[in-house]
Amino acid sequence: MKIKHSHTFAYIFHSSFGMFFLWSEKWSDYFAEKITISPIIKATIWGIVLALLTLITSYALYSGEFQIVPFVHQALQISPLFLLVIAVIKTLSTNIGFSLGWRGGKIFPSIFASVAVGAAIAQFLPIMPVMCVAITVSASIAVILGKPLLTAILLILLLPIELAPVILVSAYLAACLTKVSYSFRQKNN
Repeated sequence: MKIKHSHTFAYIFHSSFGMFFLWSEKWSDYFAEKITISPIIKATIWGIVLALLTLITSYALYSGEFQIVPFVHQALQISPLFLLVIAVIKTLSTNIGFSLGWRGGKIFPSIFASVAVGAAIAQFLPIMPVMCVAITVSASIAVILGKPLLTAILLILLLPIELAPVILVSAYLAACLTKVSYSFRQKNN
């Protein structure tokens, strides 16, 4: 029974992180539209801020696609609080950077940030860390992308194949709950 509740907690928390990622994307776009300076100056200012963020963590740089595997191997040795700081910095640096004119993709940064949150959660729950990360990353990415099948295929390629059923169920459950939540909010507004 205890493990069942642990899975539920991980699932809810990481679905919420996916929503935070989307919220920060909208906030960043809104913020960037309010700044009425040259796009080159916006991008330059963000470059300076990004360089300063590396004083906190070097994970603020790059998309994270080549850093995910080494990061996973050391994540459980990093404090949960600092893992959450890494996730927030990665999320904000990705979304603000895009809003201010930087280019690239958001899938790998969102996976990287989700892995950091999953590793932080895994340090508190009595379930296998890889299972916690799989549940929470698939829930978060399904919320962010809004495409559970794409999420499942991508994560099955990145995570151990034994976790495929967990990834599929978690991705589809997150997508369904997100749609229900959105419909409920629209109906009540």
